[in-house]
Amino acid sequence: YENLEFSVKGVGVVVPPWNFPVAIPLGGVASTLAAGNTVIIKPASVAALTAYEMCKCFWDAGISKNVLHLIANKDVDFVILTGGEDTAATMLKTRPDLFLTAETGGKDATIVTNMADREQAVKNVCQSAFANSGQKCSATSLLVLEEEVYNDEAFKKALVDTAASMSVGSV
Repeated sequence: YENLEFSVKGVGVVVPPWNFPVAIPLGGVASTLAAGNTVIIKPASVAALTAYEMCKCFWDAGISKNVLHLIANKDVDFVILTGGEDTAATMLKTRPDLFLTAETGGKDATIVTNMADREQAVKNVCQSAFANSGQKCSATSLLVLEEEVYNDEAFKKALVDTAASMSVGSV
């Protein structure tokens, strides 16, 4: 293509979270390799076994162990992090010039206005907050209500009843 230049970044580190032990590391590793880079994966300690099994699949498919590592490396050119803000801040404090792509935790808000279908809002809020045992990165962790909705006792009761009726398993 005209006016299109492709260049690799170099050595990248994929730092996936514990709560999605296959999908997120798979996406980070596959996209980094597909772009022609070398990958070091540093999974959450509780997800190390799934990361290792995933790496074995790549190695069995012909990806060289020289370009997909499970070890530390001083010559890291970039990091793909899915994790906590503290982890990202520590990485950048340690190395301010690091090219860091990060999806860090935060407070995901759902806003309910007085124009909303309140019955649907209750269903959506509870599904977002408690499905996947609340471990989805987009889970509602902050509910913002317009004053009219906040003062609606029927809405409050429906929200509490729906939340209380949900079966939430162990994370």
